[in-house]
Amino acid sequence: MDHNHLGRTLPTLAPGPRGAFAAPVTTIAKSRKNSTACTSCKAAKRKCSGRPAPCKACQTSKVACVFDESLDLRRKVAVRRTQGELQHYKGLLASLFNKIRDADEAETYKILEAIRCNEFEDIATALEGLELPSTEESSSDSSSSSEDSESEESEEAEDDSESPKELSDPEKTMRLTIERLCDTPLYQVPSYWTYYDADDFAVSHLVSLYFTWDHPFSQILDQDSFLFDMGDPHFCTSLLVSSILAVAATYSDYPKICAIRGIDSTRGQNFFEEAERLWKAERGRPTLANIQAVTLMSRFLQFQGQRQASWLMLKQAVQLAKDIGLFHSPRRHWGSDMPAKTRHVYAVAAWGLYIMNSEMSFERGKAPDLEPPWCYPDTAYDNDKGVVWSAYPRFKEDDFQDLPAQLGATFNRTILLAKIAVRIQEFLFIESWGMSKSEIEASANDLMTQLQVVKEGLPASEVEQRELPHVLLVHIKYHHTVLLFFEHLWDHQLVEATPEQARSYRLEPAKKVVEYLGVFEARFGLRRVPRQMLEPANRSLLALLVFVEDEESWEPIIDLCRFMAACSTRFVLAEQMCLQFERLIKASNAVLPQEAYEVLKGRGINASDWL
Repeated sequence: MDHNHLGRTLPTLAPGPRGAFAAPVTTIAKSRKNSTACTSCKAAKRKCSGRPAPCKACQTSKVACVFDESLDLRRKVAVRRTQGELQHYKGLLASLFNKIRDADEAETYKILEAIRCNEFEDIATALEGLELPSTEESSSDSSSSSEDSESEESEEAEDDSESPKELSDPEKTMRLTIERLCDTPLYQVPSYWTYYDADDFAVSHLVSLYFTWDHPFSQILDQDSFLFDMGDPHFCTSLLVSSILAVAATYSDYPKICAIRGIDSTRGQNFFEEAERLWKAERGRPTLANIQAVTLMSRFLQFQGQRQASWLMLKQAVQLAKDIGLFHSPRRHWGSDMPAKTRHVYAVAAWGLYIMNSEMSFERGKAPDLEPPWCYPDTAYDNDKGVVWSAYPRFKEDDFQDLPAQLGATFNRTILLAKIAVRIQEFLFIESWGMSKSEIEASANDLMTQLQVVKEGLPASEVEQRELPHVLLVHIKYHHTVLLFFEHLWDHQLVEATPEQARSYRLEPAKKVVEYLGVFEARFGLRRVPRQMLEPANRSLLALLVFVEDEESWEPIIDLCRFMAACSTRFVLAEQMCLQFERLIKASNAVLPQEAYEVLKGRGINASDWL
């Protein structure tokens, strides 16, 4: 057999004729994209850029931008919505079961009447009108059927009733209590302004907290205009709302507000991260809403004890305000043809930023380096008629009393204090370096006289001081300014203090701050303390440390330690202040009253004793 052909390459075969071929017919279901456009774009049949609100089309046309999630039929959204509804009704039924089981005959009759006289969907609303005592006991998980699970839940219920941080227990995140059923927010705000997964109740709850415990003390926006113009993208944006919710979350006890379940220091972190994302998308665009939002973001960072980051964020807001002429008035922008309402809104933002810049500069030992705004309060602040203030949430009978808020009058007095504080800062940190001691003493006496004139104009009504905490804060700010003034004057050896001056300008102002804080505690307790009271309390505590050997200072020191310890459960900044005070005590070998040591040592553990 011849094998020589094995080493040759075989020729390539030509393809044969293609036969008949029929491709298999497959039916592919066309994906149906459910529209997520806002209601305005749907009505106008135009393309919508999507969330967050407002979309580009609505922002251009200046109309209300509403995203109705009930029309979004995507699977994930529908499943999440169904899950939330099931959890809501599950918690409602479990809470009602526990309440009926533990209630007396009269309370049970009220609940049964509410159930009989209302449709199932309206039961929760009907229960809000019942005057039932609130409870902080969580409802047990009704889905568990094993004996081990039931025993664990009973132990958790017992622990919750004794724990000082029962509202932060992660096991209660999805449980509905009678306290929440009876919680009716002061302001009803839709949730479409925030991209974060929050319902209308949560947003309304946080906005109500903001206008109760933060806005009256540091006004950066006009309350009436903001609430009535939430459909106007010029005065209200998702960035501004997210910043407000981040600040307000610090005052909330609902566990869902925490970014990390069970860690109170993460309250509002999700809203702040959303605000950061939206601010980055703005690319530094100078608008009024952006200025207000960045100022509130600075305030949130201050809550968290991030003072340097807060300071840098505030300087961004100041620069934005300068860019649009809030502190140097270009006539082409701020002419007489500007509507009075718009002028008022811009003036509130400008003076609020001016006050905050002055306060933070004073605390850092710097001159503010900022001229006063172009619009003064004598022509701007007459638009708060009809605005009332009441405590929220409402736990006691006194909390249901609506009083005139007096936001304009309080803001005017705060502005007067801020303008004198700026003069004091310029004197301390700039002018005094070229003066003799006699000139320094003369200037200091003149500035102190101006401060006393402002003090004489402060409201002296005990009812106002007791029922309106922002009126009380104006008095506290006066004494805080005196403490800062003479602390810098004496500690930097610009002049020497006599024993009488030390008592008049250090001991007495600190004791007055303690007195006003006591008025606040007696009326509202220490569960929700405005952040603006932290710095005066801390400065007073440091001032009293100089007189620690005097028994007269012991009781105020104990009260301030208790106040700071209570605030440390809510504010990271307060915890930092307590740690700094403890280090100072250790370094100076000062001897505090034993009760003060126990309060500082037991903060976070024995907090229920004073909350």
